[in-house]
Amino acid sequence: MRSAIIENGVVANVIKGSIPGSIECPPEVGPGWTYAGNEFIKPPVIVESPDYNEQRVQELKTLLTRTDHKVLPDYEPKKNETKSSIKEQRKQWRRELRKLLEDVTS
Repeated sequence: MRSAIIENGVVANVIKGSIPGSIECPPEVGPGWTYAGNEFIKPPVIVESPDYNEQRVQELKTLLTRTDHKVLPDYEPKKNETKSSIKEQRKQWRRELRKLLEDVTS
């Protein structure tokens, strides 16, 4: 018998046997799985490939172009959006873009 130790809805550890508070689990369950509603949910697989990075670089360039600061004074902020939040989002996009471009060149 295998049991999962759950912390904040996530499998923190799997042990042989059982201890108070642990939950019996199938053999494939491991740390990082989510436990919700008496069900174990496998974590998503995140694959970072060169194709993904190239696609994300293009997305970021498009986002930055569409939100260029030259048009910011004419931009009507959406609900719960401010000009400072737009500027902050653009900073985050630029940081992510720089990181992706560094990864491509290294």
